[in-house]
Amino acid sequence: MKRALSIIGLVLVGLLAVLWFSSRAATRPAIIGIVQFVHQPLLDETHRGLIAELNRLGLNDGKRYIARTQVADKSFDSSAQIIRQFLNDQSVLVIAIATPAAQAAAAQTTRIPIVFAAITDPVAAKLVNSLEHPGKNLTGDRKSTRLNSSHANIS
Repeated sequence: MKRALSIIGLVLVGLLAVLWFSSRAATRPAIIGIVQFVHQPLLDETHRGLIAELNRLGLNDGKRYIARTQVADKSFDSSAQIIRQFLNDQSVLVIAIATPAAQAAAAQTTRIPIVFAAITDPVAAKLVNSLEHPGKNLTGDRKSTRLNSSHANIS
């Protein structure tokens, strides 16, 4: 339960971007791409909480939005391939679970928002300039995945 509540911030960060993209006339649901680096209990728990929150917010309703999850099986190259597929599918938001997945996402795009989760040190991983001012199209928080209102600015 605590994990699900902490993930609320993650989802809300991307919500602004998703709403902006979805305000355009669309004939198909907007895609939220989720890449998880590997099946592992903490990462699986993060993913479950994230999906539950997307469902609660109506962001996985199959009409306006569809969340698609792919697991990279511990492969950076697979992570990159998954991200490229999300980009080809015109995903409006990418959520990356674990450092290598976030690094792969950052290497693939600077044009759509990326929200990262379950990352020990995003600054050391060279994902963001700082947690307070990411300076890129990425946002998120450390391993706990707790976010606050300062993460709503994805710039």
